[in-house]
Amino acid sequence: MPKKIDIKNKRFGRLIALYEKERGSRKRHAIWHCVCDCGKEVDVSKQQLLSLRTKSCGCYRKEETSKKMKTHGLSKKRIYHIWCRMKSFCLNKKSSKFKTYGGRGISICDKWKKSFESFENWAEKSGYNDSLTIDRIDVNGNYEPNNCRWIPMKDQAWNKRTTVYITINGKKMNLKEAEKNYGIKYQKIYNRLQRGWSPERSVFT
Repeated sequence: MPKKIDIKNKRFGRLIALYEKERGSRKRHAIWHCVCDCGKEVDVSKQQLLSLRTKSCGCYRKEETSKKMKTHGLSKKRIYHIWCRMKSFCLNKKSSKFKTYGGRGISICDKWKKSFESFENWAEKSGYNDSLTIDRIDVNGNYEPNNCRWIPMKDQAWNKRTTVYITINGKKMNLKEAEKNYGIKYQKIYNRLQRGWSPERSVFT
C-alpha cells in the first residue's frame, strides 16, 4: 500500500495546504483547505495540488488574462467589447439582456466562447469594420459562424423576432430587403400581406 503523503503546510504554486477536510462517502479524493498568497481561501483536491493543475485560487489566471489584454491592447478594441457583450448576454444571468438571449436558449459556439482570437479571426474574414454590428441571421439561432454576419447599425432593427419575413423564389427576406430588391415600399407590401395577398402578388403587382 503506497505511503500517504502529508501535504500540511506545503506550498503548491501560490497555495499553502492548511488542513484536510472531511470527505463524504462519495468523495474519491481528499480535499484540502488552502490559503492563496492573495489571501483568499479555497478548497482543492489533493490530487490537483500534487499534480500542480491548481496553483492558485484563480487569481493567477485573472492576472494573466489582464496582462494579455494590456499586451495586445484588447481592452481598446471595439471587436473585443462586442465579444464580451455577446458572452454576457448569453452566459451572465445578472445581465439585463440575459432574459432575451441566454434566458430563451440563445448560446455561443464553443470556439467563440473559449477564444476571443477565434471570434476575431472569423470577424476579419467576414468583412468586419468598426461601422458594422453583429447580427444573427436566424434571430432564434445561436451565435456561430453559419448564423452570424456584419451589418450596418441602421439595418439591425429589421431583424427582430417581430420582423415580418416573406419568401420569394425560394429566398427568405424581411420587408426592408424586399423593398430594396424589388423597388416597392415595404409599407405597401405589409399592407397587402395584411389583406391576405400572397408574397409574390404583394411584391410584383
